Amino acid sequence: MHSTVKVLLLIVCVLVYVSIAHCASVSKNNIEENQTDIHSIHSNYQLAECECGDGSESCAFEGDEQICVCEAQYALRDGICEKCECGDGSTSCSFEESQQLCVCKADYALKDGICKKCDCGDSSESCSFEGDMQTCVCKAEYALKDGICKKCDCGDSSESCSFEGDMQRCVCKAEYALKDGICKKCECGEHGLETCFFEGDEQICFCKAEYAIKDGICKKCECGQHGLETCSFEENKQMCVCKADYALKDGICKKCECGDGSESCAFEGDEQICVCEPEYALRDGICEKCQCGEKGTCYFINGMKRCECVDGYTDAGGICKECDCGEKGTCSIVNGLKRCTCQEGYTDADGICKECDCGEKGTCSFINGLKKCICENGYAEANGVCKDCDCEKYSHSCYLDTMDRKLCLCHFGHVQINGYCYEDYTTSTVTTKQETSSEKTFSPTVQRPTFPASTPGSCDCGKYSRSCSFDRFGRKNCDCYFGAIQINDYCHAIGSVSVISTTKMPSTAGIRQLL
Repeated sequence: MHSTVKVLLLIVCVLVYVSIAHCASVSKNNIEENQTDIHSIHSNYQLAECECGDGSESCAFEGDEQICVCEAQYALRDGICEKCECGDGSTSCSFEESQQLCVCKADYALKDGICKKCDCGDSSESCSFEGDMQTCVCKAEYALKDGICKKCDCGDSSESCSFEGDMQRCVCKAEYALKDGICKKCECGEHGLETCFFEGDEQICFCKAEYAIKDGICKKCECGQHGLETCSFEENKQMCVCKADYALKDGICKKCECGDGSESCAFEGDEQICVCEPEYALRDGICEKCQCGEKGTCYFINGMKRCECVDGYTDAGGICKECDCGEKGTCSIVNGLKRCTCQEGYTDADGICKECDCGEKGTCSFINGLKKCICENGYAEANGVCKDCDCEKYSHSCYLDTMDRKLCLCHFGHVQINGYCYEDYTTSTVTTKQETSSEKTFSPTVQRPTFPASTPGSCDCGKYSRSCSFDRFGRKNCDCYFGAIQINDYCHAIGSVSVISTTKMPSTAGIRQLL
């Protein structure tokens, strides 16, 4: 048994020895060959050294160009690996035109050229420094509160959030809105806009064009092709807004035929109602040009243009022009001239209706600014009013003084008695076939008047007379100025006396006037 084992071991040893000898022979031959190659290369080339500085990790040449790879915290500067001063929070750095550029780790940011740790909390996405002020950018569903990124409780459908003091502000995704501080889904239907909101439990929806809210859902409006994009439903009744020159008829926007000058229109049954623009007016149902100027409103009556002017203006050839007669008059312009039509008791005085009333029996006017009454026959002016003043047929005229006393200007041979002109006593000649005789006659109905005596040799009619004389019967005859009349042998004023007038009243010679 032992001899058998020994034989087997001897065989194994022989095999191993042969193998080792072969390997050694091969290795020796290869080393010799490689050494020959190295010596051959060295004889033809000289090895180049890299000039990358102490911070290089490796280098290489591409042609004559040296390529350096720097260690961490080093970067190439003018072809040499130089140390970066970015702090422990940097991941890499570089130099650009001698300026150091640092790339910081997460939760670090550059401050004074060094990567400094940000204190934004675990939920920050990035940060930065502006001077000593730290600015944090938080992850989704987080927002800054007291300088730290804190979780927002807006629900899963919030887009962003923020804090104002202790108050949370949520911005919801499209088709979501805040309800009780949480973003909830809006149920506005497929035609609702992305914007909606809640007022308490009530949902407020905004619909797409040509849709409106009905029963809380955006429903289609049937306004016709000429309806605007805006419509609404009120108690299930559709309300349409039509385009310009269109109006609702039977719930559909129909074309209005109002002309180019229309501002709006409407239908009442089959009747079209047109509202015209300024300076236009309806004529046979069409808005046509109609101008009266700034002070008037233009319209058509039976096809004819009319101007309704503001107070103080009147229609003058289709344009409202200034024409004011005062409160008591109506102004018009005829052939370019102003005319005032005054109310009763007023008359035109230099273009203004002024009070001018002479009573029922007179016509009032102003002459040179003074009131003048023209009275009917049998009436005379007294204190600006025409009053009864009839001296009957034997008078030239009748006057009333300021005391309303009647003054009669009688015909020659007649005198005023009790306010009327009567025939004066005279010597009348009665002729018969047989003889001629003279006799004095008197009015049978009145007592013979008496006359005041005149002082012999004197003849004075007062300051309102031109001259004084006696007739053949010894009666005084006064030639009075215009505006005065002879009463009891003296001239008395009955109005405004003109003492320089050359106009004479009818001669009063032979006239006796008695009260």
